Amino acid sequence: MRPRKRRSRPAPRHATAAPGRGPWRLPLALVLALAAAATGAAASPLEQMPVDDPLVEELRLLDVLGPRGADPRLLLPHLGTLPLQRFELQGRGGPAGGVPAAAAISHARIERALGRDAAAWFAPDAARASTPRLFARTAPGDQRLELSAGAEGAARLDSSRAELLGGSGLHARIGVQLDRWLFFSHLLAGRVDRARTFADPIVAGTDLIVHTEETYVGYTGAEGRWAAQLGRGRWHWGPGAEGSLLLSRTSAPLTGLSYQVHLPAWRLDVAVLSATLQETAGEQLAAHRVEWQPLEPLRLGLTEMARYQASSWQPLYAVGAFPYVLVQRLLVQDEPDASAELRNNVLFGLDAAWRVAPGTRLHGELVVDDLHARTASNP
Repeated sequence: MRPRKRRSRPAPRHATAAPGRGPWRLPLALVLALAAAATGAAASPLEQMPVDDPLVEELRLLDVLGPRGADPRLLLPHLGTLPLQRFELQGRGGPAGGVPAAAAISHARIERALGRDAAAWFAPDAARASTPRLFARTAPGDQRLELSAGAEGAARLDSSRAELLGGSGLHARIGVQLDRWLFFSHLLAGRVDRARTFADPIVAGTDLIVHTEETYVGYTGAEGRWAAQLGRGRWHWGPGAEGSLLLSRTSAPLTGLSYQVHLPAWRLDVAVLSATLQETAGEQLAAHRVEWQPLEPLRLGLTEMARYQASSWQPLYAVGAFPYVLVQRLLVQDEPDASAELRNNVLFGLDAAWRVAPGTRLHGELVVDDLHARTASNP
């Protein structure tokens, strides 16, 4: 994906190089020019789109606009269960009858971002083609090797000083696809908040390090009916654009195993996640979710999540097929003397999003934590 860039104001044309710094000016200008011209890597159609990718916001806008914003024959992806994969944005070309004015900008941005891929949802438009990747090679048998780089960042300014915000620096995205396998890494050489507490900085006394918040290996089944991913990243479950009550894109990145199952005939999507919250404390997280679109303007979601103590992910939690309220009972049945250690914390979530009219959407979310069925006691 193309990183968001904030470029500094260019120097005046009459500016001259400082004495003694001439040899550094041209190489530095060349590096900055290459970084600005580089585009975000889309490693392959199998790549996961980050939950905060700008294209997600464009898709949300098209969903709110409804049939005015997209061909009603084409279902938008599961926008309440993120991340998406790029191959999910595919169909029969662009919307029939032209693009409405309200959706024209979103369509143009999506076409530009997906213009390299022949199977994109929107037909590639030569006038909106993306700039070339820094490096891209393909070979028979769905083999791809791609690399992109760019500069991205933001700063906080006040009367006394300027401070770069976290995530500012040089970004590189590397993707390797071998048939249905994908190896992807997004690397940052830049500022990370509180980096000195867990890493040696590139420059002493700063928070500049080499870091990653999105690196994984994934496999996608034939025709994209299911996919699995193991690595580090973020997930967002719920109808909210910024945050969610159970699993939100505003949380810290997690290291976990996830898989998704798509049942387009019933407009149904299932997602399962197993992640580690605190390795040394043995804090594990298990979550599964069903998102259903019974009607084109209506999306319903049901989520169950459990936090439990274990040295690693437990099979009954990781498989995702058992209700977590039953998993604890099964484990206690096997080890009756360890009921205290096997106790979990289960949360339930319900959410709904309804487009009441083109351009207007209502959504809500409800979470129940530690609700007792027999008493009113809620710890």
